Amino acid sequence: MTSVLPAMNKLLAVTGAGLLITLIIVLSVPIDTAIDATRFDRASLCSEPSVDTAFSRAALNQLLSAAPPPDCAGIVSLPYRSHADGTLLTRSNVARMARAWYRVRYDIPAGWKSDDQLMIYSPRVMGVAWAARVNDQIVSDNLDDWRMTWNRPVVVRLGSAHFHPGDRLDIAVEIAYEPQIGHALAHLSVGPANVLAQRLAIREFLQFIMPVACSVTLLAMGVFFLLFWWSRRAERTHLFLALSCIAWCVCNLQYVLPRREDPVLNAWYSAVAGPSIAWVMWLIYLFVLQLDTRFSRVVAIVMPPFVLIMSFLALPVVPLNENVGTFYQGTNLAVAALVAARIGWVAIRGGSLELRIIAAALGITIVSGAHDVGLLAQRIDHEGIFLLPYCSMLLFGSFLFAVQRRYVHAINEYDVLSSSLAQRLSERERELQANHARLLELERAQTLAAERHRLMHDMHDGLGSALTTSLAMIEQGNVDGAELKSLLLDSVDDLRAVIDSLEPLDGDLISVLATLRFRLGKRLELAGIGLEWDMHDLPALSWLGPPQALQLMRIVQEVLTNVLKHARATRMQISAHCNAPFIEVCITDNGRGFDTATTSTGRGLRHLAQRAASLNGSVIIESQPGDGTTVRLLLPIEIRVSDQ
Repeated sequence: MTSVLPAMNKLLAVTGAGLLITLIIVLSVPIDTAIDATRFDRASLCSEPSVDTAFSRAALNQLLSAAPPPDCAGIVSLPYRSHADGTLLTRSNVARMARAWYRVRYDIPAGWKSDDQLMIYSPRVMGVAWAARVNDQIVSDNLDDWRMTWNRPVVVRLGSAHFHPGDRLDIAVEIAYEPQIGHALAHLSVGPANVLAQRLAIREFLQFIMPVACSVTLLAMGVFFLLFWWSRRAERTHLFLALSCIAWCVCNLQYVLPRREDPVLNAWYSAVAGPSIAWVMWLIYLFVLQLDTRFSRVVAIVMPPFVLIMSFLALPVVPLNENVGTFYQGTNLAVAALVAARIGWVAIRGGSLELRIIAAALGITIVSGAHDVGLLAQRIDHEGIFLLPYCSMLLFGSFLFAVQRRYVHAINEYDVLSSSLAQRLSERERELQANHARLLELERAQTLAAERHRLMHDMHDGLGSALTTSLAMIEQGNVDGAELKSLLLDSVDDLRAVIDSLEPLDGDLISVLATLRFRLGKRLELAGIGLEWDMHDLPALSWLGPPQALQLMRIVQEVLTNVLKHARATRMQISAHCNAPFIEVCITDNGRGFDTATTSTGRGLRHLAQRAASLNGSVIIESQPGDGTTVRLLLPIEIRVSDQ
């Protein structure tokens, strides 16, 4: 399965590439038709004097509906742009407006199919509005969208009911225009609709659909980086990038959104969309400053008031706001070129790779902006499309490259830092392990020393004392065989208790008592004393270590020794049960007992109390003459740190 998946992925990649190539080939193959469209490179042109006309659909309709002149003697080459009359353009709700007619004659081919439509198509026209006439009859106009004349092609579809094969059609494109600006028309094509529709589709895709896609992409990028900045407000780079995207999205709206018919609303629309390119350049400069702080004092001082002035000039309350065409955009272009030149100079003189790519994108954008200004004035590329919407993606692609480079650099620094920290952590871990090993060795040595000292102390007090006493009796000649035997047996029991206390216990009290039972059971049996064993489930004692186990063994051992020596008992019981918060160990015999009220406390009983106190416990002795003795050892289940 692991080897099959890569092969399938490669097959899908090859298949996808093949499908894309097939799509390009299919779209590139021209439509096979018996009748091709006719492209007119020349047209008759005539015009009439200007008249005062209101900027409204009704007034333009009245102007375009007037009867055309009977004939146009002048012949011009297409594309054609008229000369402006040189007067100053001043606008209000009413302006001087004239009409111009571009006339061509088209003969319907004899093989024309009766169900085919005729299309009249020109990729670009310059004027206020246009109407199309066929044989002096208006067949179409753009009055429903006349405010977008500057960025919409001339498209007229004519059904076969208006003509027959072999007819000659007198086609006129009528343009309402302002003499101060002039008029223009690109090449005019007439022919079957199915032939020209492909050209129209490509034009609409490049001139309308793609700018819409660019605007949506810019808006999405702006919102994304704005949210990113909101979560990390110290990163002003993302703020300026977000604002630049949003500002350019507003700038692109004028290419795709229809203008408002209402003059007031349209004026305010232009007031926002018009100066947006100035805001774009200022925000781009602020973004670049986040990458390279070598700013220009001139740009820093001039740009803010320039943006404010251009925004003010675009307001409807300013009389010059209508004259925002070529001159206005040309001014923005000139200032943008200065800013781009400054950024390019900084990039050349020691700038980073990101800054150089941004400078190159800005250079392409400035050239494209100059192209668009020339296209808007119909000075160059009469059939071209506006390039600034595409340059927005190019420029912001360079911005994304800069941001991506910063993130990659940050990630690489993070990886280096992580590697360094991991190495330092590994070194610290090795040092800690070495220190821990030395500490364990030191603790082991200290434990062995303490245990050696404890054993020496215990053997000195217990086994050493008994052996010294036995040796003294032998040296003095006062050898009592029974007493000497008892001392030696006590010494052996004490030595066994010391050895048994070194066994692992895990807090098991029953194991300690069972070990004593095994060691002392033989002595009890030889003495004729029967032993009863009564043990219940007991909790583990966390404090029960070897030293504590030895003290416990000696307590029980001393009680058993007293029973053997003095009690004359025949039966003994050792029991243990839990009586929270204590564990109670009871040693009971049926010996002769004694009166605890009258019997003075000897050294043996004091030793019992001292040893029990060392375990944070206590000893209770209950006895009556002739009624045996009970020794209760109370041991705590838990010992607080302060009690240790």
